[in-house]
Amino acid sequence: MRYKDTDGSTLIELRGNGQTVRRIAALALLARHWPPGSRHECTMALAGYLSTCGVDDEQVVTLVG
Repeated sequence: MRYKDTDGSTLIELRGNGQTVRRIAALALLARHWPPGSRHECTMALAGYLSTCGVDDEQVVTLVG
């Protein structure tokens, strides 16, 4: 499975299936484009979004960390 960045370059390529692969790719994309100087605001927004998507609190802490 290959995931591309917004500029078309390969962000991550994984072999496997399921939710874990999609989460790793999404988090790699976020990490690459995380805006400097706004860590707190982005962290809170991401944590809130993950919570509303049904991700349990323990996983939110792990993913955001």
